[in-house]
Amino acid sequence: MVHAAASISAAEQASTSSRTAHEYFAYCRSTCSKELLKADFKIGGDGQVVEIDETSLAKKRTYNRGRHYEGIWLFGGVERGTGPWFGRVVYDSAQRRPCYRLSSS
Repeated sequence: MVHAAASISAAEQASTSSRTAHEYFAYCRSTCSKELLKADFKIGGDGQVVEIDETSLAKKRTYNRGRHYEGIWLFGGVERGTGPWFGRVVYDSAQRRPCYRLSSS
């Protein structure tokens, strides 16, 4: 369940309604769940906490100067305490590029 404060904060930052932010979070949860269920290994389980996050691996520009680089996004997660993790390089879905899987197992 997404905390209401996170949805409200995301809605304010994106200049959209809280309902739109909530629906987007629900879409992201659904997409992540589907991808993770396809994996050939599982992390987590009853009583285990799995932290997930995403980050851009693009070179950052300062003051909008310099060359523009296309962003490469990394989505991953780690099981708190025991350490198993997963990672996927994710590209823009409009380009229909495949996701590449990284794994520690």
